[in-house]
Amino acid sequence: MAMKRVSFEDMIQVILGRGAVEKRTLTEIVGTPGSGKSTLAGQLTDALKRLAPNSAIVVPMDGNHYDDIVLDARGIRDRKGSPDVFDVASFRHMLVRLQNDTEEQIAIPLFDRTLAMARDGAQIIDRNVRLLIVDGNYLLRDQAPWGVLRETFRTTVMVDAKVPTLRDRRMRPWVGLGIDAEEVGRKVEGNDLPDAELVVNGSAAAEFVVPAE
Repeated sequence: MAMKRVSFEDMIQVILGRGAVEKRTLTEIVGTPGSGKSTLAGQLTDALKRLAPNSAIVVPMDGNHYDDIVLDARGIRDRKGSPDVFDVASFRHMLVRLQNDTEEQIAIPLFDRTLAMARDGAQIIDRNVRLLIVDGNYLLRDQAPWGVLRETFRTTVMVDAKVPTLRDRRMRPWVGLGIDAEEVGRKVEGNDLPDAELVVNGSAAAEFVVPAE
């Protein structure tokens, strides 16, 4: 499938148009760490709600992150954010429930960055919310078990960000916070950039591509 480059405004019209003829539509926003995908997901949701109040909500993939207890037992706590630290089966089950739209309310988990842990049942999605913007790094990942997720999405969007530009983006939020720059650099080089390579080289083609800010 050839990817089509679209503007933010065009993307809004695509989502609105598909939402007008379907009972509920799920749009996935995929990108590398630091690409701005979460910002884009939030901006799309806000724009959709301005045009159709209470119609849209962000569904973050990060809420299905395993707890540190599980990560410690598996020896992968230092790989937070990588594909292996997510409960993909649980995430798919949640997406299917949302796609089916047969329940008045569905509770979903969110990742609390202050506590650095997922919180179950942290957000409620009502049945009248028709446009779900799902945000995650690995939603288009080719390898099992991720591939089964694609059947739940009506629209797939990749944020186009180049890996060499991502190091500065990942370092920037820590500047001025009194955190050791070398420690942050090790995390970025050892975790974020390898994860970015996985997204760039291990994702199926999206239907649409939007430029990173």
